Amino acid sequence: MHHPNTSPELSPLRSWLYLLSFSFRQMGRVKQMVGIAVGLLLVTCFITSLVTLNFGWDRTERRLQRSDPRTVAFVAGGLATPVIENGPIMASIKKESRPLPVFSRWVVFFIFLGFLLPLWNLAFATSALGSDRENRSLIWLLTRPMPRSGIYLAKFLALLPWCLALNLGGFVLICLCGGETGRRACSLYWPAIVAGSLAFAAVFHLIA
Repeated sequence: MHHPNTSPELSPLRSWLYLLSFSFRQMGRVKQMVGIAVGLLLVTCFITSLVTLNFGWDRTERRLQRSDPRTVAFVAGGLATPVIENGPIMASIKKESRPLPVFSRWVVFFIFLGFLLPLWNLAFATSALGSDRENRSLIWLLTRPMPRSGIYLAKFLALLPWCLALNLGGFVLICLCGGETGRRACSLYWPAIVAGSLAFAAVFHLIA
């Protein structure tokens, strides 16, 4: 007997929304991955704060001491000093040693984009379907009256808030530990962090 309040057309949508909600809550139970991610974030923030407070991010003088382009002026005489100071080598050294390029090179590109962001996305993206495989519930899930594309999409949308919150929130926190230079880097690179999070999450979820 067909109940008058039952809507067969909305049943697949309700099932998909329930799977989305359940998968989102399921990602929050991956305590080991969350703990490792938070631990790495705290270590990075500590190192960034230490460098900011004790050394700063301006490396112009250290770079000049290491390369010492002014030695030519000492050998050639004082007339060579304006040529050296205004030359392309000195300009390149000063440009690359400013606080923002140094912070971008080491913290943003090397540490965050090169290590933390891929690792965090890999942890959550592989757990989206990996947890069902470990719990031996993946076969049961795939036999439900729901297309596999819908299951894949629900799992992907469920992990996105976790990845974006961790990546963007972690990046903002690290930049705040970098002082004024970090805040400038945050305003400059946050769209790239969001785009990178979406890209890495999609790739690793596809591989999983």
